[in-house]
Amino acid sequence: MNKRAEIWMVFPPDQEYRYGEYPFNTTEERNWVNELAMKIGEERKCKTFVKAL
Repeated sequence: MNKRAEIWMVFPPDQEYRYGEYPFNTTEERNWVNELAMKIGEERKCKTFVKAL
């Protein structure tokens, strides 16, 4: 069964936007989602977080 994670972007002043939802089964896939979130944050100059569903 697939687990899912959402990437959220946070812009000042505390505006949150859902970027997308990604399935994962392994720790490696979960790490990929985390790395993607960090890359998005760097590119868009915002904070990001990953929420497991």
